Amino acid sequence: MWQFLISLSLSLALSCHALSLSSIRAGARLLVNETDSNNSHCSNSDFLTWANEWQLDMAVLLTHTRKSSYTAVAANVSSYTLPSDYLYALEVFYDQTAAGGLIKLGEVDRSELENLYGADWRQDVSSDPFNYYFSSTYTIDVYPPPNAANAGANKLQLFYIYAPVDLSLDTDSPDIPTPYHQSGKYFLAAQCMMKMENLPAYDRLMAFYDRQRSLYKQKIDKRSALVRDK
Repeated sequence: MWQFLISLSLSLALSCHALSLSSIRAGARLLVNETDSNNSHCSNSDFLTWANEWQLDMAVLLTHTRKSSYTAVAANVSSYTLPSDYLYALEVFYDQTAAGGLIKLGEVDRSELENLYGADWRQDVSSDPFNYYFSSTYTIDVYPPPNAANAGANKLQLFYIYAPVDLSLDTDSPDIPTPYHQSGKYFLAAQCMMKMENLPAYDRLMAFYDRQRSLYKQKIDKRSALVRDK
């Protein structure tokens, strides 16, 4: 029975239009049998909080919520501020002068730099960057720092997964690919069951949500691969 429901939900999701916050919330209320917001254990404010948690959870799972940023760099400066909606990096490129154009930078952990380049790596001369690392939660660093010939606008190019814009209005739609919108009601309903301390129902809904979103991802990844191969 659960397999049939998952298959049916998947088919509907892949052909659906974007859903609004109110539609996702209404679906969640049906699942928990609390359709009257004035007589419910879970308020509309609760569902809004959970909807934004769901969006973020989906963004972490997906590789489809992508953005790029282009950063101007200065000579002898290695550290640059990450975009405010940054979650994690996919690829980083640098427009190098000596290399004759755009090259992909290799990621290293900051703790590896001493082993790779010696204890005095911080004093290495500026040149063509060929590695990147994260010195803090909010910055991306290049190694070695760029010299004057490699400084300028749009030199550092970051392709990354971004945090979706928070929902706030009932008419807002999630800032994630449309096929995933159907999964939101299960996540929201599960959180409502947790608030009501109905742990068996929470576990069932979260298991269904986890299975459903994984199936969506497999199907969409397969479709994306087919499109790329054409």
